[in-house]
Amino acid sequence: MNRTIWKWGFGISLTALILLIIFTFAIWALVNATGSFAATVMGDSNLPYLSMGQFLLDSVGSPMFYAYIIDFAILLSSTVMLIVHKK
Repeated sequence: MNRTIWKWGFGISLTALILLIIFTFAIWALVNATGSFAATVMGDSNLPYLSMGQFLLDSVGSPMFYAYIIDFAILLSSTVMLIVHKK
């Protein structure tokens, strides 16, 4: 395949990775804010908190997890092919 295709693949996968990371942080913040709001509305003084590590461990097997796997695979393969096809 052409080197230009691998460059485009690398750029798109890198952009997708950055957007996935931002999306993951946004979902994590939304889950914590919703949990805290719900606990406050119900009169519970003990606010729940989900750590980022626990959130990532709970997401194994979810569509977001597979999106990360596919993105890393494309990023790795395009990086290897750009190195192999270096002029």
